[in-house]
Amino acid sequence: MEMSITFPYGRYMEGHYKDYIVRMGPSEKPWWEGPIPGAFDLFVMSIGLCTGSVVWAFMDNRDLSIVGTQILLRTIIDEETHMIVHVEMILNMPGNFPAKYKDAVVRAAESCAVKRHILNPPHFTMEAIIGEPPKPATAISKR
Repeated sequence: MEMSITFPYGRYMEGHYKDYIVRMGPSEKPWWEGPIPGAFDLFVMSIGLCTGSVVWAFMDNRDLSIVGTQILLRTIIDEETHMIVHVEMILNMPGNFPAKYKDAVVRAAESCAVKRHILNPPHFTMEAIIGEPPKPATAISKR
């Protein structure tokens, strides 16, 4: 599967995945087109859009135009387990992108919080309670 993230006019970020188009950015209200996505589709899109946000911030912090930048996200799925086994991301930078920032923009893209959580997953607990109203969530401290 493949997702493409572009930055039309430098005003917003647009993610194309399957039949979905997501538009978001500082000068636009979030916008959605396409069918209602499943939770897994939202998960995959969050990886690409998070990376796009980090790359956009990198470019903005250096007064570089984001116009012409494209991010491709490709996933490889294990046919037996139906799990993603590899995520490939390609940052296509515009021709006027300074070569001295090539490694830095990759490091920035790798700092996406969604990716960091995949690499260092949180601990999950689950329980079922019958007949009691839900209790408010509490913070769990590291020990």
